Amino acid sequence: MSKKNNIVFQVTDIAVFQFLNNTLWHMISQEPENFSDEVNVFKETNGKVNEFCRPVQNAAFQNTSTIQSWLLEHNQTLVIPKSKWSGEFSVSQFECLMLVFHNHIYK
Repeated sequence: MSKKNNIVFQVTDIAVFQFLNNTLWHMISQEPENFSDEVNVFKETNGKVNEFCRPVQNAAFQNTSTIQSWLLEHNQTLVIPKSKWSGEFSVSQFECLMLVFHNHIYK
């Protein structure tokens, strides 16, 4: 590809990025005032689930027998209380394992 074509693609990429970025921030500005609160609750919840699932992730990549015995000994459940934006829900360590494999397969 020539230098001229590269420049055309770069200019186009920048224009598309700027358009989409402006559209995103416009849409965010139309959200209710508590939108940032909702995002913060999501981040906090996501962090709790990741922390809870980390031991399962570590065991999952050691070997199959390790994860099976580990789950039998440690099959705990994390309960996330209801918030303004969602009802109470729980995550089991078996579900953590499913998330690990899903993320590993579809990366």
